[in-house]
This record gives sequence, C-alpha cells and structure tokens, in this order.
Amino acid sequence: MQLMMIFFISVVIIGGACRADGHDFVIIKSHLTGEMNSMISIVENLEQPYAIAETTELWSRDEVPRFIFHALGNEDEIKELSEYKRNYPNVKIINLHDPLSKYEIFDLILKSNQISNLRGSNVFGYDGIPSQVTPEKLKKGASLLTLIPENPSVENVAVLIGGDAKGSQFTSQHAILLARNLNKIRKNQNVRFLIADSRRTSAHARKSFFSVFDEKDLDIFFPWEKVTPNANPFFGILEVSKYLIVTGDSMSMISDCISTGKPTFVYAPDGSLEERHKRFVLSHFKSGRLKPLASTLEVYKYSPFNAVKTIASKIVNKYRNYFSRSLQCKQFYW
Repeated sequence: MQLMMIFFISVVIIGGACRADGHDFVIIKSHLTGEMNSMISIVENLEQPYAIAETTELWSRDEVPRFIFHALGNEDEIKELSEYKRNYPNVKIINLHDPLSKYEIFDLILKSNQISNLRGSNVFGYDGIPSQVTPEKLKKGASLLTLIPENPSVENVAVLIGGDAKGSQFTSQHAILLARNLNKIRKNQNVRFLIADSRRTSAHARKSFFSVFDEKDLDIFFPWEKVTPNANPFFGILEVSKYLIVTGDSMSMISDCISTGKPTFVYAPDGSLEERHKRFVLSHFKSGRLKPLASTLEVYKYSPFNAVKTIASKIVNKYRNYFSRSLQCKQFYW
C-alpha cells in the first residue's frame, strides 16, 4: 500500500500529468503536402508523440491537447480553433506560415523570413522551410528502393517536378523546356534520371514532358498516384542520387533537397513562380545552396541546411516548463 502511494505521488509531482498516450500534441490535417510535412518534421524534432486530426475532431478527443499545430489561414479552421481556444484557454496553438487573420488566438506564429514580412510579439521568423529529411530517413528510403539496379557507369540524377500553385502555373511549355534541358544534360554526361512528379503536376504537363523527354531504359519514373505512405520513394531517390533537380514552385521539395547537402539545381522559368517562391529561391541562390539548372551538372559544396532545429529550439525555450516535465516523464516511464 505504501509503495502504491509513493508511485501515485511520484506521477503527480513529476509531470503534473505525465501522459504517454500522444494527446499532448495534435497536428491539424492540411491538404497541402508541404505544410503537412513541415509540421510533422517540427514535432518529430521535438521528439514528441502526436496525433493528426481535423479541427472539427478536436471536440471529440478524450483529452484536451497541450499543443495544437496548424498551417496557413483556412478561414473555417481558424474559426473552429478560435472557439476551441475560448473553451480551453490553456491550450497552446502554434501556426505555421501566417494564419492571415485572428492572430491573437495563436500563442506562436512561425514564419519563414523569405516568404512573409509578418511582425508581432508572438511571431518567430526563421530562414528556410522545415524539412523532414534526416540521415536515418534517407538510409531507410534507399533500402526500400528495389527498382533501381546498381550501375556504377552512370550517375543518378533526381528530378522532382512540382506543378500548379495558388498564384502560378507549371504549364505544358514549362514541362517541355524542362525535358529539353534534361536531354542536353544527357548528351554532356552519362546519367540516369529518377523522375518523380507530384499531385500538383497536371496531366497536360506530364504528357508534354514525356512527349519530348528522350527516355532511356535506365531511367525510372515514379508517378505520384502510385505513391503510398508505405511505399514512398522520395527519401530513397534523394539518397541514391548524386545530383538533385527540382522545380522552383515547391519550397518544401527545395528544402528537402538542400537538407542533404547535395548539389541542387532549380528549374524556375519565367512565369512559373509566385513572388514568394521567387524570393525563396533567390535567397538560396545567394547563400550558395542552390544553382540554376543548366545543360551540365557540376559538383559543389555547401553545408546541409534545415530550419527545423532552429524552430524546435525556439519552441522548447518558449515552453521550457512543459519540456522539462516531459523529459522527466520519459525518464520516469522508461
């Protein structure tokens, strides 16, 4: 009986509420893959279990989360979060990339300096975009790639194709010009292209690309519609490739590429980028992490860059009391 009392008192003292059920962190589901991956990368870097939910599902959860992560500024979601905050004022709501309204309900707003000029006492600016890329994920991804036969006589080149964005289009003409550029590279270097498109790539752009692309037997195409959570080739492609080519319309894919430290070349023709994407690409050109795509791929050096550690450090410092208790809970349970 005395031992049970000591156990009960220890749990109360150590954590206030040491929960091992994953309810402390909830990520609000986003239909935008880049934003979703960025939020997941932050929470994973915090080394916290998490759940993914719609805003409407918050009310039916068994326990109120301590932290809610939300991206951008969907009006209906923010209205729901505002009501939730009124009912549960102690929950910390963290927004990624500017909510556009009701700034006061967010305890912390994380924004990239390259894409937003937002200022405020609850705003934290950082360079880049958080990426999910880690050495462990790259190695695991490579181990899952059974489609790529080894061939030491060729150099693997990843080609990551985005597509239409809110304020820009990746047109059939853009796709044709990209294909012609790859054909020139093949004439200059002995390469194998590992090509992956995204759900934003239009059917017209894909068809136009392959109508011009000089495809060889060694090349491998990974269509986005055949990708599943258990069979996603993305990390594997990054790991096995010597050079990375990415379209400039995807800040998240660019961030994943420069997280590897590998030579990364951006295809960004006129008219294919929104202004914020232009600023983002130009900032990484200036830093030396990116180079514009040309007809020859060259090796160059830079330090792998990922904003996620800077962001995670900010969150830990801001909510130091919670994370110190969280560490005690881990030590207590394990």
